[in-house]
This record gives sequence, structure tokens and C-alpha cells, in this order.
Amino acid sequence: MAPKITIGFHAPTWTENARWTMDGVLRYLAEEPYLQIRDFRFSTSDENFAGNPPWLGKADGVIVIAGLVPGVVEWLRRGEVPVVCTVGDLSGTGVPCFYPQNASLGRLTVEHAVQGGFREAAFIGTQESPTSALRAAALESQLQTQGMKFRSLQLLKTPDVNYDQQEDDEIRSSVESFLTSLKVPTLIACFSDRIAAMVLRLAQELELAIPTQVGVLGVGDTAFARLSHPAISSIRLNREEAGYQAALRLHQKIQGIDFEQADYEIPALELVARHSTVGAKPAPQTDVERAIAYIERHACDGVQLQTVAEAVQVSLRSLELDFKKTTGRTMGELIQQVRLERAKQLLETTDLSTQRIANMIGFSHYSCLNRMTARLLKMTPAQYRKQYRETLDKK
Repeated sequence: MAPKITIGFHAPTWTENARWTMDGVLRYLAEEPYLQIRDFRFSTSDENFAGNPPWLGKADGVIVIAGLVPGVVEWLRRGEVPVVCTVGDLSGTGVPCFYPQNASLGRLTVEHAVQGGFREAAFIGTQESPTSALRAAALESQLQTQGMKFRSLQLLKTPDVNYDQQEDDEIRSSVESFLTSLKVPTLIACFSDRIAAMVLRLAQELELAIPTQVGVLGVGDTAFARLSHPAISSIRLNREEAGYQAALRLHQKIQGIDFEQADYEIPALELVARHSTVGAKPAPQTDVERAIAYIERHACDGVQLQTVAEAVQVSLRSLELDFKKTTGRTMGELIQQVRLERAKQLLETTDLSTQRIANMIGFSHYSCLNRMTARLLKMTPAQYRKQYRETLDKK
């Protein structure tokens, strides 16, 4: 039996982002019986970058979540094994990075701004992350296609705040000046949910109406967004896919296959609209409304009709009849439509294989994806991707 390959994981595993990334790594390891993972727990002492990394001599390759701070790249190299990073801050340092696709973040933000009737858009990020400036530039480029004005503020550092703590005076002053200078209504896209929570609180203190004067949008769909009051709209990132792809490419590197590119951008999943940009929306009231909401959230998880009925707490037969009468289509047709739209987005924005895309929209085999696109698009997934990119080239 061949010896097992050890993949190291070094990240602040108490954070949601790290746990989601780990889920993706574990999903890849479940497909490879000769791989095992070892968690080299992140410690604040690691931030000093003294000595050698904890995985030296104990792993064949390592997946890290690390920011660009002095000494970090040299410290990672002292581990003497291949390293990949699942955030974008180390891009350009020679460490392959797997991070959110800025173009998809910009597109989702602009679509939401237009739908919400915002006149202008702004971005608040942090100088601590090189990715922040790139994200702002991508958003500005997308806004130009809509003729919308854009302003940006890059904070000197990420606010170190919790739900009930106050902000640094310098950060507070900078953000307050920025907020009071904006024309209303403006959508403020923030680099992270943490920054969005701080911006929302300061906007409320300035008595700016949320969202009629100022809308606040975060990134990550973390507890900072979900537990804020009011709840913050946020863009869900595919951290699990980043973990999966990082493990796949690292495994290939350990086997002697070089990285195909320096960076791998992972498209965002969706924008979760909440009170901070759309106001208070009534909860679904009827069984059909609750079924639609459940399907829109879980269609790509391989949801079954019986599961939808159980979530709504009615019999499947009764729900099917009511759904068809109210919407004019079946629940199965809605599930297919949600899956198709997600598949089209992945075909348009990534080079993922049809098998990976099929898995990501709830199918066990690519043949199911092929049948769906043949029936609904009258072409194969490969043909759709080619047609879409040829159309882009002509523009």
C-alpha cells in the first residue's frame, strides 16, 4: 500500500470562512483515499514569524489562510513544502491563491444597485488587504457600464470591532466624513461583513435612513451580517469550492504537476438581500411562497420534492396541486430552472469541468447536466460555454 500524503491546514479555524474552506478540503480528501489532513492550528504566536512553520517535516503540502504582512511569505517558504492560500492577499508573491472572483462580486453588486433604485454606489475597504483595491476597481468598471457614479474609501486598517464594541476614533471619523459627503440614495458596498457592520452602525448614528438614503452591502454572509440590526445584505462566497480547488491543485503539485496559473478566481454564489438594502420584506405567508423560498435556497443541494413538502409542513400531493394552480408550473420545473441558471453562470465565468458543475448544482453525474441543457437550451454545456464566449469576443 502506498504511503498516505499529508495535507496540512493552517488557518484561524474558529472563523466561519476557515470552517467553510475546510469543508471543501475534506470533500476533496473524501475522493482520494491516499490523502490525509493534519490541522496545524493557527496561533497568535505565528504572527511573529519567528522560527519555522509548525508543519516543517510533518506535511507534504499546506493550505493556508494568510494576509500579506511583513515576513509571512519567507516564513511560509521555510516550511519546505508547496503552499497554497485560499484568500487573495498573497497574489503576486509566488504563492498560488484561490479567492473570490472580483468580477462576479462587482456584477452582483451593480445588479442589486440598479434593481434597488440607488443613484450612486460607493466602496469602503481596507488598505491592509491588497485585494480590497482590486475589488474596488472591478466594481467601478461594472458601474461605468450603467453610467453610475462611484466613490471609494480605503481605511488604514480593518476595524477590530465586535457586535457591541466601539470603533477606533480615526476609523470612525474617516467613515463619518465619507457618509455625510454621499448623495442619496447610495449603495455602499463593503469589503467584508465586518466593515459593513461598522458602516451600518455609524450610518444609523448619523440618522441616515436605511436603506432609503444609504444601503449597506457586505461580503461573506457571515454572522456579522446575519446578526446585525437591521440584518445586512451580503454576497455569499463559495469558500467550500475554494477549499476543494486548493486541495486538488496542491495534490497535483505534490505529485509533480505544476500549477496551471498563479491565481484561481472562484465566482461568488449569490447576493442574499436583507433589510440593509431592500428594507423589511414580509416573510413568505402561504405554503407556495414558503416552498418557492425553500427551493430557491436549496435547489442546487440536490433537494427532493418530499423534502420541500416536509419543510413547508404539508403533504406532498397537496403542495404539488396548490403550487401548480398558483404558479402555473410544477415544483420540479422551478428546481430545474434554478439549477439551469446556476449552471449557466458557472459555464460563463469558470473553466470548471462539466462533472464539477453538475456536482455543484445537485447532480451526481455530468450526464444529468447534459440532458438538462439539451432539453432546455438545445445544446450541450460545452456548446453553451463556447457560444457565450464567442459572443463576448464580438462585443
